[in-house]
Amino acid sequence: MQKQYYTEKDFELIYHATFNSVSKYVFIKTGNFHDAQDIVQNIYYDFYVYLQKTTSKIDNPKAYLIQMANHELADFYKNKKLTFQTTIDQEDLLDRIPEDFDLELVIFDKMNLEKVWETIESIEEPDRSIMIGRFRFDMSYRELAKLYQMPETTVKSRVYKIIDHLKNKFGK
Repeated sequence: MQKQYYTEKDFELIYHATFNSVSKYVFIKTGNFHDAQDIVQNIYYDFYVYLQKTTSKIDNPKAYLIQMANHELADFYKNKKLTFQTTIDQEDLLDRIPEDFDLELVIFDKMNLEKVWETIESIEEPDRSIMIGRFRFDMSYRELAKLYQMPETTVKSRVYKIIDHLKNKFGK
């Protein structure tokens, strides 16, 4: 019997190295935070099970996980009888390194994040998804504008309006 190639520590390293980009990719394809969470959880569970069984090396774990994501998304959309959202080029998405956090995030650091996210969860769509995309998945205003097919200035204005609401609700 051949020894497995990957250990639990290997899985953890791959998970931490790929989670943000895989999550962002899935969120862009679904446009819904809760669906994206479920799909990403399935991807990493299946990946973990696969790593426990495989005796060979995966040359590019990130590409392998994106391929798994595409299969999960295909199943997801088949079950929902929908089609993929293809508003953002995959290459552009995968090659983009998340931007450093900007001043807006400093505001969130000073507030009780749990209460902030509870409030964001209660916001109507698409504002809720815009905020989740911007602050949980580090999506740029440009990416969000493409995803929601609205001008970038509209996306910014919605984000700033919600930030002002949060500042007023939770204090500065």
